[in-house]
Amino acid sequence: MKVLIFAFLLSLVCLATAVASEPVYESNGVSLVYNQKDDVYEVYKDGKLDSKRMIQEYTDIAKMTKLIQELGGNLTEELPLMLNNNLMKTLKAPSEKQLVEVGTKNLEAIQSIATLPSGSAVSCPVRSEGPMNKLFSSPKDSGKKQKGWFCAAPSEKELSLDYDAKKEADVAREKRTFMNHWLGKNRRRSITTDTYNDNFLHGGKIALTGKQTADDRARTYGHALQYDEEGDEGSFSIRYSSNLFSREAPQEGKFGYKYYRDEDGKKYIEAMEETTLTLRGTKNFQDDKRLYGVGSLSFRERTDDDRGSQSIQDYWHEISGSVRYNYLEHMDDEYSLEAKAGVGFKTEGDLGKWRCRATVEALAGVDLWTMDRGELEINASVGLDSGSWGGREKDNPWLALDAYTSQTIDTEGVYESMYGAKVSTSFKWGKSKVQPYMGVEYYDQESDRMFQTGTEGNELIHTIGVKVSF
Repeated sequence: MKVLIFAFLLSLVCLATAVASEPVYESNGVSLVYNQKDDVYEVYKDGKLDSKRMIQEYTDIAKMTKLIQELGGNLTEELPLMLNNNLMKTLKAPSEKQLVEVGTKNLEAIQSIATLPSGSAVSCPVRSEGPMNKLFSSPKDSGKKQKGWFCAAPSEKELSLDYDAKKEADVAREKRTFMNHWLGKNRRRSITTDTYNDNFLHGGKIALTGKQTADDRARTYGHALQYDEEGDEGSFSIRYSSNLFSREAPQEGKFGYKYYRDEDGKKYIEAMEETTLTLRGTKNFQDDKRLYGVGSLSFRERTDDDRGSQSIQDYWHEISGSVRYNYLEHMDDEYSLEAKAGVGFKTEGDLGKWRCRATVEALAGVDLWTMDRGELEINASVGLDSGSWGGREKDNPWLALDAYTSQTIDTEGVYESMYGAKVSTSFKWGKSKVQPYMGVEYYDQESDRMFQTGTEGNELIHTIGVKVSF
């Protein structure tokens, strides 16, 4: 309970400190954050503040895009349009003094054009690449040096009354590929593999201390493999998981005598493997990047046949000299296909050099296999990491703590819950980032209740995994 209270308080701190911390642009370690309070853009390189810039005129946009390119960021079509659109919203009517100054500068510009050789003056193109255009230069083989002309003002199209920067960005977005349209640019990919056991360190504690920490009953072993792809506009993931549940199943002999082992010394047990394949996607809302839509499709099978977890457990027990099992047939296969959709909210904030983050999701769905059961799901998580503390890059902290939960209830009144917490570190490996982690989880779900014995309740599950981002 203390852990949950701490996680709740941390999420409130995240919400309070996350104002104006959402980046409006990210690419190759370069991020741009708009501080609405001070009306200033903060430019970060690898999590460290590089500079603060104000956008007060069109030349400032050109300088900003040039700075981002110099720092190694990829210039997208949407960035100059977004900066231009924000500038248009903040522009105020000029004073008489400003009008006189602009008129004087325009007169000087006209006089300078008149002094250029014939045909050397270049007007703005019909559609500038944002307000940024190249300096005019004469052909290299002309043998003549001509004066240049820098066009930092918007094009005639952008100055027209019916010009809509957002519409222009939408048109450019429609021309992209499906994955670019769904995920956006600056995509990041990762592969995560993890495994859990009801014995701490997968039996390592038994080997070190000689003490049994669990009994291989109920939820006892599992493994998962997940692929994620995330961009600045959405995400996609595919996850495969296998969970093993078991219980003792003594066989009756003559005169009512019960046999707990077969002739080879293996214990009789009834086991069930629950395998799940889940496709999941999110899409950020355009008006507020912290809000997103989420959808998932999950296929689940419950069977007493071996789908991998039984053989892995049996092999592990064989090489470690642990108890062996005789897995009995006891059930018919069961299937479900669940489709869910909903909305989520994510935010993050800085606590000095440390960072915190929080997410919450609400989804509703139906079992398409039987069409007789609906479900409501609530997911929440909160995290804290060391950020740039200790000289690390912001996205490569040496320490991260996460707590998470999932709560579901279906139309038949069946309630399920899961709580978890993990600690991780990370390090760079070439161009990739490796993040090993370990943690604990507690499950109270329908499958756990099916195999629960006695009155002791469910056990803590110990997890070990690694995530590789590239």
